Amino acid sequence: MAISLKAGAAIAFAIALVPASGAAYFVHRDLTAPARDYSPTGHTFGSPSEGDYRYALLIKLTRQYVKTHPDASAAMRNGEALAPMAFLNEELEATGVKWRVREIHGTVADTFDVA
Repeated sequence: MAISLKAGAAIAFAIALVPASGAAYFVHRDLTAPARDYSPTGHTFGSPSEGDYRYALLIKLTRQYVKTHPDASAAMRNGEALAPMAFLNEELEATGVKWRVREIHGTVADTFDVA
């Protein structure tokens, strides 16, 4: 049984369209996810984690430190280091959050909850 050229083209088009529509769904989901602009890791699987929130706040405070301290290091200015721990903890306390920084290594901070 032979298939006409028109029917064969329609089948080929349908076979190509199904995977493309699936890929379009995932691309659209990733582009519209609320966590994309917020997460430092760029993940898009739901809401930002507590770690993402803390990291974003520390980056914001470091930028504030750089703007107000002309002696800030080049690493801080380039986004390769966080502000000094004392400054971050003072600002965190002033904002009323219930956590502080225990240790800093570049842009990685070890945080802990306070009572």
